[in-house]
Amino acid sequence: MRIWHTDGVPLNEDNLPLYHGKPRGQPAEHLDWGSYHLSPLGSNVHTWAGSSNVARGSFAATGKLPTADETEMPVPACKGGVCRCGAGGRGADNDWPTLAAAWSFPAVGARAQLAKAVLSVDDLGASGRYFGTVMPEYWRKDGRTFKQMLSSVTSGFDALMQTCGEYDAAMVGEMKAAGGEGYARIGALSYRQVLGDNSLLWFPGAAGARGEPPSPPAPFMFVKGLGSSGDTGTIDDNYPASLFYLWKQPELLNALLMPINLYQTNHSFCESCGWPRNTTWPHPYSIHYLGQYPIAELQCWGNGGAGDDSGGPGHCEDMPLEMTADNLQMTAAAAFVSKNFSTVETFWPLLTQYADYLVKNGLRPTEQLCSDDFEGPSPLNANLAAKAIVGIATYAALCDATNRRCGAVHT
Repeated sequence: MRIWHTDGVPLNEDNLPLYHGKPRGQPAEHLDWGSYHLSPLGSNVHTWAGSSNVARGSFAATGKLPTADETEMPVPACKGGVCRCGAGGRGADNDWPTLAAAWSFPAVGARAQLAKAVLSVDDLGASGRYFGTVMPEYWRKDGRTFKQMLSSVTSGFDALMQTCGEYDAAMVGEMKAAGGEGYARIGALSYRQVLGDNSLLWFPGAAGARGEPPSPPAPFMFVKGLGSSGDTGTIDDNYPASLFYLWKQPELLNALLMPINLYQTNHSFCESCGWPRNTTWPHPYSIHYLGQYPIAELQCWGNGGAGDDSGGPGHCEDMPLEMTADNLQMTAAAAFVSKNFSTVETFWPLLTQYADYLVKNGLRPTEQLCSDDFEGPSPLNANLAAKAIVGIATYAALCDATNRRCGAVHT
């Protein structure tokens, strides 16, 4: 049972089509492509797709869902007018598209009765776009279809739930041992915060440009900044989350940084391709963010320069010292924790460029933005100077770890 969008997959288009006069994508906290699936498990279950008010009304009156699905797709939200989200989410102005399931249980006794279902989203093989390259979900990298994936999940549902329960218990146990019950509760909330708006994608690789070697296939992680402009590839948004990745899966940190550093080493460049692939990052410091989720193509706000979709890489809210230090620290930390320095070797010239920038500009920071951008630019920011110092020390540690005679220069 699914609700789908009839306008196709916008990420497959070179130019985003308009939807209600606006470019398609994900400008707010909602999806606007693909399909939702509800897969109830077990017997004695009835499903229905359509108006939430119709589903509620039927179940309240008869104890059953309507017999036939509504056939108008996509199901329009708020048939009665503008959604005002009244108390309880009910009423004519709160008519949302709904996937509903109703189970008929035997008499409830000493043994609990459980209802099981899988809620899934199919991005139709297009979960993100990186400078013209459409990327599927990570689980599709070996050619699996959505049907095969969903069949694997539903057939192994109980085993998967057991594995998840064991993982949760072990993680909470570690946090309790480290800081007690309260610490574990905060940590569990942080776990959801860190992973709640992430997409793990499969980048198929790209030919090298301007003398760079080809980029091999690799996992990319796009994280959406909720509640702002929906940016992705945002370094300072993910810097606080890096500690969780380092604890449980440092390769996710590499997947987060890979698209950022590939862009800054010209791997996405294509002179004949037009905007934005015919641009390179013109600065010695790290970029702030790559674009607006799920499209990483420099849709910048235009601070201090051309930042629209028609030309010029803009400034993307530049935060030179902070983003450079953060990028350098996270790249190094992932290598040290995983004991795998292959990513460091790949980007060594870029990391050296970052360190040189921090040495030259970190002692007396010029007026610039930092993560506290609501305060506006500030000169001589002591926090930025401290970050630069840590970034330089990080580079020195990388020099030692990779047996390079550069540590003394940057210590």
